[in-house]
Amino acid sequence: MAAGTYNFTIEQGATFSRLLTLKENDSVMNLTGYSAASQMRQSHDTSTVAGTITCTISDASNGQITLSMTSTATGNIEEGIYVYDIQGNKYIEGLAGLWCNALGFGNESLVETAANQMQKFGYGSLFASKSHEPAIMLSEKLIEMSPYQDGKVFFGNSGSDANDTQYKLFTYLNNALGKPKKKKFLARKKGYHGITVASGSMTGIPANHKLFDLPLPNFFHTDTPHFYREKLPNETEEDFVIRITNNLEELINKEGSDSFMAMIAEPLIGAGGVLIPPKNYFPSIQNVLDKYDIPLIDDEVVCGLSLIHI
Repeated sequence: MAAGTYNFTIEQGATFSRLLTLKENDSVMNLTGYSAASQMRQSHDTSTVAGTITCTISDASNGQITLSMTSTATGNIEEGIYVYDIQGNKYIEGLAGLWCNALGFGNESLVETAANQMQKFGYGSLFASKSHEPAIMLSEKLIEMSPYQDGKVFFGNSGSDANDTQYKLFTYLNNALGKPKKKKFLARKKGYHGITVASGSMTGIPANHKLFDLPLPNFFHTDTPHFYREKLPNETEEDFVIRITNNLEELINKEGSDSFMAMIAEPLIGAGGVLIPPKNYFPSIQNVLDKYDIPLIDDEVVCGLSLIHI
């Protein structure tokens, strides 16, 4: 059968159905014994699949097929920075899928790359020191892009399990170094680091702790570095930084200066309110942490790069 062109419009959030009659040499095709399948692609000259459209044989002897989509399916079609609800309303998705979809929805190059890789090697475990070429190439590329050319890459599934891994790595490190007393962990009020058990304990938002018996023992939270909300009357920004830095040092000494394995902090607090730290805050707390041999984990998501300062 020769290729044909049919023009029709599929509206976002609306139920779609279209009956087509297939002909060959102007004669209706008999589809008895055939099955039907269809794809929605971004354009006729690409293999990139843009959505799922159902194709059924309606009347085999008369060559009729029906193309259809539910309102949910049409509402879920994605485009660049836009998403649509089931009524077809168009929105700018300003969070980029929680900061991990910066290249937009339906990005053709990403779809094609993923599809090609699935055809070559869909999945391979990295467990127990195993690896494979795509993971090695990606690791090398990430290191090349980072400031740490002698760094290592550990692949995870989410920010939560990444920070659980941070906790495990520092626990392992101190046990290996013969420092078993370093079991306590520092974080900040209103900081967000995940929702699993260890990362949820790092998180300093009470709503994430309620009903889960979190934080676990040995997790401690120091002041939120938000000058506008947390300053004392007539306190300058410089004095505010000095005060909360002193509070951090007092907490460390109270709990045992040799008992903390690490401190975790977001450069810009995200879920806790999009809070920008005051001037000289990080250099100030870094001096205290260095004094007591406490590494600072830079839990970076919103600004685009994750680093550990040791």
